[in-house]
Amino acid sequence: MNKFILLILFSFISIESYAKGVADNFKVSSVRIDNTGKGYVVFDRDLVAAPAECITTYTNSLAFDASEAPGQAIMSLALAAKASGSPIKAVGSGNCSTYGVMEDWLYGFIN
Repeated sequence: MNKFILLILFSFISIESYAKGVADNFKVSSVRIDNTGKGYVVFDRDLVAAPAECITTYTNSLAFDASEAPGQAIMSLALAAKASGSPIKAVGSGNCSTYGVMEDWLYGFIN
């Protein structure tokens, strides 16, 4: 029973160790959005940690869908960071469902 509890505890503690790209203290180079509401944030350097395996050439980007409320919040955060020149931390989800060739944005904040 104790081993099971420890297994559950460690799986929550090491949540960022799964395949996820991380942009820690990165600056936003650009924000792109198209007429479908899909968009992505381009950072000043490549994602670190363990970016999703589906990433091909977009090694410095995270995708979002601005046609939904979470995507609108992501776009707002990214544009504010770009306008102010502030670095941000963003973590990818490990999935590539928005575009298929770049990792989806999971969470982030302005440093």
